[in-house]
Amino acid sequence: MVRKMFKTWAHIALLAANIIYGVNYSIAKAVMPDQIKPLALVALRSISAAGLFWITSLFLPKEKVSRKDLFYLLAAHFLELLLTRFFFSSGLIIPLR
Repeated sequence: MVRKMFKTWAHIALLAANIIYGVNYSIAKAVMPDQIKPLALVALRSISAAGLFWITSLFLPKEKVSRKDLFYLLAAHFLELLLTRFFFSSGLIIPLR
């Protein structure tokens, strides 16, 4: 019974993630570059995500993270920010022929 309920929640989470991704693409395509620049959208998304993760962390148990791992997390964040989000947003404003 518990396994079935866990599987159901996993499917709901996957569906929600896909819906968010699809809506994100549509909204980004609609607002760029007329209302907001790609870099500003990336900054807005990053700050919003950091805020949501911070609020979530208030309700979860604290874990000790080593300084070495914090460096890796920070480096991974900037690479993800640069490579994924910025290039995705910049690519959306290029018109298709």
